[in-house]
Amino acid sequence: MKTSPIEQKLEYAQKQYEFEIERRDKLHSALALPLGVATLSGSIFTTITDLKSTEFYIMLVISAVAVIWTILAAFLVYTVAQFLFSKSYEYVAECDQVIAHLDELEKHYTAYPNIDGSDASASFLVGDLAKCATHNCRNNDFKSGRIYSVNRISFAMIVSAFLVGAIQFIDRNYVKAQSVAMTEKSTTPASSPAPPPPPPPPPTRSVKDGAHTTPPKTK
Repeated sequence: MKTSPIEQKLEYAQKQYEFEIERRDKLHSALALPLGVATLSGSIFTTITDLKSTEFYIMLVISAVAVIWTILAAFLVYTVAQFLFSKSYEYVAECDQVIAHLDELEKHYTAYPNIDGSDASASFLVGDLAKCATHNCRNNDFKSGRIYSVNRISFAMIVSAFLVGAIQFIDRNYVKAQSVAMTEKSTTPASSPAPPPPPPPPPTRSVKDGAHTTPPKTK
């Protein structure tokens, strides 16, 4: 059976209204992962950061990264607050109110046989659903942008935390090892002077074959 244009509009508006509600729920669920990553970065940062056991210039680098991480955390809180509290959603009226209004429309158009009251009821539903769906669509678009920002900020935070870990790893395993080696070298006692060269060996003999030689006398 072929549906009328007003019925097609009603079906489309209803699907869009339901789609935006589902989209809202998915966006809120998507916020959990980047917040978990940001929390993990904070735990890593506070656990591995040790300014007491580092050189002065290493401490300056770690402090700079800590300032950057703190700024990122502030932006994250602000962005999440925008996501959660800056927008409100619109929903259709309560079911009993909608049904009561549809009944009033039906009674209103009963006195006008040339006007189809069902079309008027459908038009009311289409307008209400379309208004709510459009408003919620704009809210979801805004929140989708905030999710994108939260993902980037949380990624930068976890990179900052691992950067601090890498700096301290290099400091503890290479810089300090070189410092210890230099210290041991400077504290090694001076070696004794080299001995004089040994006396030269006796010269070799040159003897012609067949020559008479007097053997050494024995006592």
